[in-house]
Amino acid sequence: MNLALAPAWLLAAGTLLACVRTWRARPPRALLRCLLQVAVAAALWLCLQPPSRPQTHARDELTVLTPAASPAQVAAAGGTLVALPGVEAPRGVERVADLGSALRAHPQARSLRVIGGGLPARDRDVAAGRVGAFEAAPLPPGIAELDAPGQAVVGTQWRVRGRIEGAGGATLELRDPAGARVAHAGSDAQGRFELIAGVGVAGSVTYSLRALDAQGAVLDEVPLPLHVRAGSRLRLLVLAGAPDPQLKYLRRWALDAGLELDSRIGLSSGVALLEGQPRLDAATLAATDLVIVDERAWAGLDAADEDALRAAVREGLGLLLRVRGAVPDAVARDWQALGFAVRALATAREVALGQALGPRAAPLLGTVRARSFAGRRSRAASARIPFRPAPRPARRVPARVRSSAPGVRGPGRSSGP
Repeated sequence: MNLALAPAWLLAAGTLLACVRTWRARPPRALLRCLLQVAVAAALWLCLQPPSRPQTHARDELTVLTPAASPAQVAAAGGTLVALPGVEAPRGVERVADLGSALRAHPQARSLRVIGGGLPARDRDVAAGRVGAFEAAPLPPGIAELDAPGQAVVGTQWRVRGRIEGAGGATLELRDPAGARVAHAGSDAQGRFELIAGVGVAGSVTYSLRALDAQGAVLDEVPLPLHVRAGSRLRLLVLAGAPDPQLKYLRRWALDAGLELDSRIGLSSGVALLEGQPRLDAATLAATDLVIVDERAWAGLDAADEDALRAAVREGLGLLLRVRGAVPDAVARDWQALGFAVRALATAREVALGQALGPRAAPLLGTVRARSFAGRRSRAASARIPFRPAPRPARRVPARVRSSAPGVRGPGRSSGP
């Protein structure tokens, strides 16, 4: 039972009991006595719980004009008006230095009506418990809401969300400390937007968020300080059946990117080039982020290594498969179980080039060999390619010339009788 209604129930029960006893006693004017008891009980209840009535503080209300109040709001304001510094108020409006001075000048004020951009920080403690109404000023065009993280980790993405006011079809740009644009997006019908950018270098940096109108003019620009933590480096495990140029560049990229690289590259039967600790046990794979393996290295894995690798993939390990040549059927079936469909493409075919390139076509002087790019070798296709060899330029060789004719001089020596 509600405790607030307990007095009412007690008073009603006492009144009912008194009326019953009075009616049974049959005194003169018993009905009138019962009605008087009910009236006394009602009067007692009104004394205990007086009815509430809406109280207006119009006479005791102080209207405070704050900065950013629009002229329309100032013109519509009534009652006792005071204007804080920075408000363009008409003549006749009392100007005060702060809210405390206004309350001392109007001690009868019990309620505050704030109009404009809100009270400054120095007046908020004075206004605690006194503000009865707040009429916000219309927001200027620009960024009205902003939600951006203050910290991030290298290699992750950070999101900037917010809302732009009074600019339909605006474009938002996120620029790095060098001024380069790293992300851009448009706002929706409600003016909301979201930008996603990556974080690359550890340290404290300051990005900038720009709001552009439909013509490309800058409406608003907000600095976004961000502290980037280094975090832990990604760990990469490379398993290769033989060295190749692509593998060399892949390892160089991993080292330049700051990744922890473990590799095992096969050189010959039973001989491999090891770097780091390229083991395929549960502990090593749990600390690894990505495994890169080709078809020859996969074919050389034993059953325990394959089971450990499959279990780690199911737990979230990244797996990248490299195809360098023909994929054995057993490896293709294993990859099929992991969700990778591997099949050979019959792209090799015989080709015949034109038999004549012109009226003076020359006989065959070369052949063309084609290979399949699907990992399956195809038989070579040969074709006769007629071409006309380019004429060889004449070559002058400086030499001494002898002549049998009298009177003819060669370079450097004369010949005569």
